[in-house]
Amino acid sequence: MKSNLLTTHYLLLARKGQAALTLVLVVGAIVLIAGLTLLFLLISFTNSTYGLRAANRALAVATAGVEDMLIRIVRDVSFSGCTPQPTCTVMVGNDTATVTVTNAYATTTPGSTITIDSEAGVLTARRKVRVVLSVDAATGRINTVSWGQVSF
Repeated sequence: MKSNLLTTHYLLLARKGQAALTLVLVVGAIVLIAGLTLLFLLISFTNSTYGLRAANRALAVATAGVEDMLIRIVRDVSFSGCTPQPTCTVMVGNDTATVTVTNAYATTTPGSTITIDSEAGVLTARRKVRVVLSVDAATGRINTVSWGQVSF
């Protein structure tokens, strides 16, 4: 009878250990899933923040390229574009804007329009700004017809 009691006691202890092990594994799995979910959310938010910053910086660089060309056109009445290449490169800090001036000779032809396209890329974000200018037929004054961001 004493032997039966000892055996039963050890069996109960073994079953308590199995229950505790199962509980530890279940709780560990829940904690692991919660941790991985939080890690995924953190990475997603971080990537979207960097993407937004890169997009804003690319837009600023493209705008700076357009403004640089505007200054060149206004200061140089006989501006005929970027020679010998069809595009100009404008450095803005560590970034570069590639600017194309279409119909640049229009500064000497009143009543014409000039189009300036500026593209810039930062990391994976790319932005393009287009400005259309008109040359007044009477005074030769350059006016902005439109200024905006365009898609590729």
